[in-house]
Amino acid sequence: MLTKCKLCGNSFKPRAVGTKTEKRFCNTICRKRYNSKDRYNKLKDSKSFKEKRKIYFKKWLNKNREHFNDLVREPNKINRRKKYYEFKKLGVCTSCGRKKERDITLCNKCAEQNNKRSKKRYAEKNK
Repeated sequence: MLTKCKLCGNSFKPRAVGTKTEKRFCNTICRKRYNSKDRYNKLKDSKSFKEKRKIYFKKWLNKNREHFNDLVREPNKINRRKKYYEFKKLGVCTSCGRKKERDITLCNKCAEQNNKRSKKRYAEKNK
């Protein structure tokens, strides 16, 4: 009678009849993988583990800030693009969704904010 490995599901021969414990894994690799996942799941809810992970993540974030920003920015770009086209079809401001006073993509308030931002960037760039 074959038994199945608890991790990968492969069939293997059980131990001899006289042994006290049953064999649960087909090899040591499966046993170690299962135990490491189990240990992580037990640890991840403890406060000390969370604090250590937070410190590790902050260090990683400081080293890879641009990469992280790109990871976060990409879905936002996609959603923003979808929102832009939806608002454009509806004939409302593509930035905030309010009714437009003019025949352009932005309402007056959003256009003013945009102009202020661009003037500020231009001034900073040309100092």
